[in-house]
Amino acid sequence: PLKPMRIYYRALPHWRQEGVTYFATFRLNDSLPDGRLRELSALRSQWERLNPPPRSEIQWQEISRTTIQHIERWLDEGSGSCILAEQFAAEIVESKLKHFDGVHYELGAYVIMPNHVHALVRPFSDAELPLELIVQAWKAISSREINQARGETGRLWQLESFDRIVRDEEHL
Repeated sequence: PLKPMRIYYRALPHWRQEGVTYFATFRLNDSLPDGRLRELSALRSQWERLNPPPRSEIQWQEISRTTIQHIERWLDEGSGSCILAEQFAAEIVESKLKHFDGVHYELGAYVIMPNHVHALVRPFSDAELPLELIVQAWKAISSREINQARGETGRLWQLESFDRIVRDEEHL
């Protein structure tokens, strides 16, 4: 908690710190149907009405936990193309995860689900190669290879990934 931290935002906040392990999730572009995305938007709007500013850290943790629970449940329902259920696609993703393991990052446990991927990863240098660039490379290269194998083009992955710093053994 005493080390310097860098925070940037897209749709989600991303906290970066030197020497930490992250739990990262990235998902296929079609893994959450539009109806589910509208549900998330309605959930957030309702929460904002019930929790007017100023909002406490506990309130932010509540909406974050609720949102994550919904997304994880919906991803596990197996929506979308689920191309990662096909062995060739899962093998491509796995090879990208492992490619620079021990060089630019330490890859811990990972799981490739039919429509998303979870990985524990510790970048060796946030300054030289932060997590967002590592995940971007995994997605870009695997997308190109999977699309090539399928004879298709287009965006395979959702643009933004979810990541969280693993704070302690219990959190891990």
